[in-house]
Amino acid sequence: MKLNYISTLNPSFVHDCESCVFHGSLKVSKKTFGFEVLDFYTCGDEALVRFDDAPQDNVSVLLDIGTELSNLFNEVISQNRQPEWNANLIRERLLLSDKWVTQGVIRIYEQQTSEEQNSDATFENNGVGFNGTDALPLSNFAKFAIKTGFLTKRQMAYARNKMLKYSGQLARIANSKGQTQERKAA
Repeated sequence: MKLNYISTLNPSFVHDCESCVFHGSLKVSKKTFGFEVLDFYTCGDEALVRFDDAPQDNVSVLLDIGTELSNLFNEVISQNRQPEWNANLIRERLLLSDKWVTQGVIRIYEQQTSEEQNSDATFENNGVGFNGTDALPLSNFAKFAIKTGFLTKRQMAYARNKMLKYSGQLARIANSKGQTQERKAA
């Protein structure tokens, strides 16, 4: 079956569950499915489809095995297993999503050594974690985000600009996470 992707990077509809993984947005037959566009997600072991921007409970459907929608979802998953992240894709996500910026700050902070985390500084030139200039402010932002789950508007503006230079490192982190998940599934 040839899938008519609108996007494999950005969903068409708002979906605010941070645990969900987006797999693709498809243009489909309104006659067959009742909607023209469907966004496909997995959340843990569950499969979901979104078809509107209305409040989440009203427009997310858990897919049952054997339905036409479920078959379409399985086709999306088989063609779109795990994206190979690169710096450009990460930059695009950072520019479009506050959640990506917040999670990016946290992920890079996690790459700092425990000594660096405790002092909000960078001591090792090892190609991971924050550079010396960014270590203090972005470590503080990461600690704040870990506590609260968000960054303030001022923090976000500063962090978005700074995080763009860490897009290559974030791509390596995302790809290594995907490989770990694939190994667990095998």
